[in-house]
Amino acid sequence: MKQIKNFISALISFLVIAMMFSTPAYAEDPTYTIAVRNETSGYTYEAYQLFSGTYASDKLADITWGSSITEEGKTALFTKYNIPANNRTAEAVAEALDGETEAGIRELAKVLNTTTGALSNAISMPYSESIVIGSAAAFKGYAASGLHAGYYLVVNKSIPAGGDNVYSDYIVQLVKDVAVEPKSDKPSSLKKVKDKNDSDTNSQYSALQDSADYNIGDKVPFTLTATLPADFDKYDQYYLKIEDDMSKGLTLDKTFKIFYGAEDTTGDTVSPSVSQELSSFPDGSLYSYTIPDLKDMEQVLTGGDVIRIEYTATLTSDAVIGSAGNPNKYRIEFSNNPNQGGLNGPKGTTPWDENVVFTYKTIFNKIDNENNPLTGADFKLEKLVGGTYTDVTTLGTSSNHPTKTGSTSGSTFTFSGLADGQYRLTEITTPAGYNTISPIVFTISAQHDTASDHPTLISLSGTDGDSFTMSADETAGSLSANIVNKAGIALPSTGGTGTALFRIAGVAVVILAGFFFVSSGRKKH
Repeated sequence: MKQIKNFISALISFLVIAMMFSTPAYAEDPTYTIAVRNETSGYTYEAYQLFSGTYASDKLADITWGSSITEEGKTALFTKYNIPANNRTAEAVAEALDGETEAGIRELAKVLNTTTGALSNAISMPYSESIVIGSAAAFKGYAASGLHAGYYLVVNKSIPAGGDNVYSDYIVQLVKDVAVEPKSDKPSSLKKVKDKNDSDTNSQYSALQDSADYNIGDKVPFTLTATLPADFDKYDQYYLKIEDDMSKGLTLDKTFKIFYGAEDTTGDTVSPSVSQELSSFPDGSLYSYTIPDLKDMEQVLTGGDVIRIEYTATLTSDAVIGSAGNPNKYRIEFSNNPNQGGLNGPKGTTPWDENVVFTYKTIFNKIDNENNPLTGADFKLEKLVGGTYTDVTTLGTSSNHPTKTGSTSGSTFTFSGLADGQYRLTEITTPAGYNTISPIVFTISAQHDTASDHPTLISLSGTDGDSFTMSADETAGSLSANIVNKAGIALPSTGGTGTALFRIAGVAVVILAGFFFVSSGRKKH
C-alpha cells in the first residue's frame, strides 16, 4: 500500500513538473500592441518577430530567436555581423546590435528585406478606426495586439493609389505598447512654364508659373524639377524616372538640358548641366527619361538637391482653342525605401503636376453698310513683335493669298492660334464696288491662373479704340467683330441723265446768245 502511495505521489510530481516544462516561458508574460499612426485606409503593414525574450527593467533579457526568422535570415545576420561559427546564437547577434545607431538598425532591416526567404510568419496589422495606446487619445491606424516582448520589424508592404506616405520600415523593441509615425519624407516634383507677350516693348519671359498663352508655331519653354528627399543619403542606390504627358497640341523638341545639384539663390538654375536627347516616345504624347542610379554619378548629390530639366515644345495646329486649353502634366517615380534596396525595392510616385497653355482666335464678319454679308475680300494679319509688325497669315478667296492658319467661309474670316498682344488687320483685296478699309490695329488681352493645380482661363477681351467692338467668348476662346465696307460713290458718266442735262443747258445758252445778237442788230438800224 505504501508503495502505491509513493508511486502515485511520484506520478503527481512528475506530471506537475511536465506541465511546468510544457508551458511556454512567456505564458504569464504581459502582451503588447504595436501600432502605426495613419488615418488613411488601404495600406498594408506587417510585423515580424526577430528576437524573443523576457522583460526586465525596460530591457529584453534571455534573448532567443523570434518566430519570424528563418534559417536563411539567421545565416544572413551571422554573415552581416561576423558571428563566429562556434557562437552563432540570437544573443550573439543581439550583442552585436547593442549600441547601434539608427543607421545600424536600418542596415539590419535592409539585410532581412533583401535576403530571399529571410522572414516568415508575418503578423497582420489591420486598419482600425480607434486604437488606444496607454492614456493617449484614440487614433486611426494599423495595429497588431497580443504580442510578447521582443524585437519586431514592421514593414509597410503596400501604399494605396493617392497615398501620401512613402514606404517605411521600423525596428521596434517591444517591452511596452508602441505607436510609430509613418514616414512622409519623399521627393517633390514641379512642372512650370514661362509666358511672354512678344508685343511688349521689353518682350521678356515671365517667371516660372502654371499657365501661359502662345501663338501656334511658337516654342513654349517648360521646366521640370525633382527635389531629392532629406533621407537621400540613407540610400545605397537611388532610381528616378521622369514622366511627362504632353497634350496633342504640343510637340516636344527632343533635345533638352538637364541640371544636377543645388539651385542658385534665384532658384533659376542648378549646376552642372549636360544636354540630353530623347530618342523615343513610349506612349504617344507621354515621354519618360530614366536615371538608373543617382548615386552612381560623377556629380555627388545630397538631400535637398535638385534635378532640373529645361526644354521647349512647339504649339501646333492640333492645339485646342479656348478655355479647355492644352494641359500637360508631369510626375516622377522614385526609390521609396532605403531598407529594401534603391533599385529593386518598392517605388513611389509623386502626384501629377499640371500646366495649361492657352491659345485663342479672332472671327471677323465682312458686311456692307446695310449689314449684308460681303464676299470677295482678302485679309492679312500681322503681329507687333519687338516693335515691328510681322506676318501671321493671310486669309481670303484669292489664289494669290493661300490660307496658312485659320479658315475662310464666305464672308467670315477666322484667324486661329493667337496669343495675347497687338495685331494689325489689313484688307489687301477689296470686294468690287466697295471702298478699301483702313488697317485695323487691335489688342488681345487675356488673364489666366498662374499659380493653380488646375489653371483656368479667367478672362479674354479685344480692343482697338473706337473702330469697332469685339465680343468675347471665353469657352470658345474667340473674339468676334464686324468689318463694314461702304459702297463707292456713283459719279455721272457719258450717256447718262447728267449728260442730257448738260446738253439742255447748252441749247439754252445758244438760244439766249442768238436772242441777244438779233436784238443788238435791230438797235443799230
